[in-house]
This record gives sequence, structure tokens and C-alpha cells, in this order.
Amino acid sequence: MNLTIEKTLNALANVLLLFGGILMVLMMLQITLSVLGRYLISQPIPGTLEVVSSYYMVGVVFFPLAYVQRQREHIVVELFTQKLSPRSLAGLEGVIYLLSSLYVGMLAWRGFLSAFKAYDFGETWTTAYFDLITWPTYWFVPIGFTFMTLYLLLQGMNDLVMAWRNNQIAPPPAKHLPIE
Repeated sequence: MNLTIEKTLNALANVLLLFGGILMVLMMLQITLSVLGRYLISQPIPGTLEVVSSYYMVGVVFFPLAYVQRQREHIVVELFTQKLSPRSLAGLEGVIYLLSSLYVGMLAWRGFLSAFKAYDFGETWTTAYFDLITWPTYWFVPIGFTFMTLYLLLQGMNDLVMAWRNNQIAPPPAKHLPIE
């Protein structure tokens, strides 16, 4: 991979992972404080369910996607590829990653369209306590998918080059026992 592109993408993926982690900590704190408030003083934090489901969970799911792809840690079924040579595996994964980049790229594009629409409309949720502005969270989806798409493209091209050159560099080995 181009070292400058890879370094930039890695830095951005790390920032997104950090944001996802911060949102997870905030989510845990708000839920814990709401539960404690409910049981200790009969007063939970108003709107916790709405904030958790519309802000925290969306960021926790979509922000780390690029990091997970960088590590090649998405769920993979290896039943038919386990016995492939490193060259064949790299070639197959290169093709799969490039095809996946088309699909995830389309999801990112549709996410951008939805985010623009939500912004233009001024999307909000009306809760029992207040109106919660939700349009900013629509941007979490295309941001996560866009950076995942970039990793899929770079890794796919890299794997195809490795397969073409017959290099023994293949994706990292599985972290589990193989099926015999």
C-alpha cells in the first residue's frame, strides 16, 4: 500500500475508534447513572433510552468499522478457504475485498444521501421530556462505511498484487484452531 495513504488512513481509523470508545464509555456512564437514579432516588435520567439508541449505539457500531477492517477482524467463514495456498487465498481475498468495497461503498453513498436529507429536514425525535436532535447521528453511518470502503479497496489491491507476484505474504493467520 502507498505508505502516505496508509498512514493517513490508519490515523483516521484510530480517531474513529477513539470516538467509538468514548461514546461507549459515555453510554455506560449514562445508563449506570440512570439506573442508580431510578433505584436510589426514584429519578432516572430523562431520555436515556433515546440518547443511547440514537447517539451512542450508532457511533459505537459504525465508527470502529475501519479499524476492524484494517485488522481484518470481520467475521469470516473459512470452511472452503482453509486449505488454499497463500497465493490463492490472497487472490481470492483481493477479489472479495474489491467486490465488498463496491457494496459497502454503495451503503456509504446511501448513508450520505440519508444524512443530507435528515439535515435538510432537521430530523428530531420527540420524547416525553424534550425534542432530541438526531440528524447529526445520520453522519456516523456514511463516515464509518466510507473509511471501511477505503480499507477494503487498499487491502483488496494489495492482496491481488501479492497473489500476482506470488509473494508468500498472505492475510494474517487465523487465531483459532483449523478444522481437520
